[in-house]
Amino acid sequence: MGSVEMYGFRLRYAYLFAGGYLLFAILFTLGYLKGMGHGSNPFGFLFSIVFSACHLLDLLPDLFTTSSEPVRLLLCVLDGLVLYGLIGFFIDVVLSRLRKR
Repeated sequence: MGSVEMYGFRLRYAYLFAGGYLLFAILFTLGYLKGMGHGSNPFGFLFSIVFSACHLLDLLPDLFTTSSEPVRLLLCVLDGLVLYGLIGFFIDVVLSRLRKR
């Protein structure tokens, strides 16, 4: 299909998880901007998915703490992109090892 072959196996889930996370982050941000001052966010249920990676940043020292909210949002989204990409990568690794058996 349209997946890239690296490491001797195809990376399908790495791109699928990272792309899905990026789509959810964009939907949440656009819904937040659309409903700003006029009501609730229609995509508020995505909050726990988009900001789950922020908890990992809270475990690190104060290297990544800023007072600027757009910078914090960008750091959270980038961290989530890496996190969900790694989850998909590990799923690809496990599936490729199971197929070789």
